[in-house]
Amino acid sequence: MPNRMKPRALKVLEGTLQKHRDNPNEPLYEPTTGMAAPHTLRDAEAVRVFNELREILESKFVLTRADSLALAQLANQESMVNELWMSGDKPTAAEITQLRMLYVEFGLTPASRPKVSSAGEKTEDNPFAELLG
Repeated sequence: MPNRMKPRALKVLEGTLQKHRDNPNEPLYEPTTGMAAPHTLRDAEAVRVFNELREILESKFVLTRADSLALAQLANQESMVNELWMSGDKPTAAEITQLRMLYVEFGLTPASRPKVSSAGEKTEDNPFAELLG
């Protein structure tokens, strides 16, 4: 599997941004809080998983409004796999792999955490306020 692209901001910080490879129209999304569970969730277990993961991701400023449907897909997949295990059936390798890959996308595994960038904690301090007078 090829290496994932680094976020543009990280390339700027490292000084490795190349103009001919840069996407000037890259969409930028602001972190969000208080995202409501979408109506596409399959059952109450999926809603519980969605809300639990939403709280975790919002606390790290990783979640944006654009991530709502992807997080819903993760919650639905987790709910389906849990339902299969609870009924005594085994999920297929493809279902487990899909769940694992969704966890990786959001940085919810120890190995994937360094690959996900956070918007950082919000502070009310303005370091330039002193300069402006």
